[in-house]
Amino acid sequence: MMYLRPIEKRDIAALTALAEISTLPTLPHERSLVEQKIQHAVESFMADVVTPGRQLYMFALEDSDPESEKTGIVGVSAIAATTGDESPLYFFRRESLFTTAPIAHIVSEIPLLTPVSYNHGPSELCSLFLHPEYRKHGLGKLLSLGRLHFMAAHGHRFTSSVSADLLGVLEGGESAFWNGIGRHFFDVPISEIYKILNYTSDFISAFLPKHPIYVKLLPESVQSVIGQTHTDTKAALALLQHEGFVVTDEVDIFDGGPRLKCKKEDIHTIKASAEYRVDGLEEVIQGGMQGDVPRCLLSNGRLADFRACMSPCRLDAERHTLTLPKDAAAALRVRVGDIVQCS
Repeated sequence: MMYLRPIEKRDIAALTALAEISTLPTLPHERSLVEQKIQHAVESFMADVVTPGRQLYMFALEDSDPESEKTGIVGVSAIAATTGDESPLYFFRRESLFTTAPIAHIVSEIPLLTPVSYNHGPSELCSLFLHPEYRKHGLGKLLSLGRLHFMAAHGHRFTSSVSADLLGVLEGGESAFWNGIGRHFFDVPISEIYKILNYTSDFISAFLPKHPIYVKLLPESVQSVIGQTHTDTKAALALLQHEGFVVTDEVDIFDGGPRLKCKKEDIHTIKASAEYRVDGLEEVIQGGMQGDVPRCLLSNGRLADFRACMSPCRLDAERHTLTLPKDAAAALRVRVGDIVQCS
């Protein structure tokens, strides 16, 4: 059974291998940077937190079957407790300039991209990547939503609102958005930009335009990708929107990808999450008279020993108890009498 757990130091080689086939700028390819990211996450899970700070909670997707042919982790996702604390966050905001000239044929609404920056940003869902061989099995949902169960169980570790920045359109490793805007001010390919960002973002203020950009002056190839997502990210966009996230008027300054936001209390999985006591374990969960057994998102609600999985279970809503299959209980590290989160 596949389950989600906190990243560990033993995952360095596996995460480095995943990063090498990923397009995510937040997953560095260099082993030394991977080690630093994992160390940061391990320390975050162990930290005694009163209010959210620089913590990074990274999760690994692993198969609990010891006879599985696949060894190591097959996916990763993360939550940054806050953003913009070390250096400002930069975005382009989509705005409009309105004219009032009472003359025929004069355009009354002119779209702009206005550079904006601010500090102390919200918690951010980030770094989600699933090995291509494991897609189309519902595992992307576990990677994305399992971390929301962690957020539900440890709400004080996160801000009142949550954001998600999705990767913009890339074709052949090139970004029309970057080539049409940013590269006129910082003449390096976007692949090089992503490498630099693994070390610092201090260079952004030096090249970022200081004045609004008139969108209509940009090539059509650039206009068409503003706020659009990478092909591999469309499913993530749909899932987040189903969770209550809305697309904002801000886009990434490098690839033009959209930024989404939602109040933490309004996120569907967090609202729907409820505690149930494990009342029994069975080899296979059989349905009732109707034969339907819900497949639920389950987690143990712990901190450094957090586990989440997707599994059929039999719920008793009145008693707030449930019966689990034994493999799910083993993956969650729970026994009869323990409390689990279910949504």
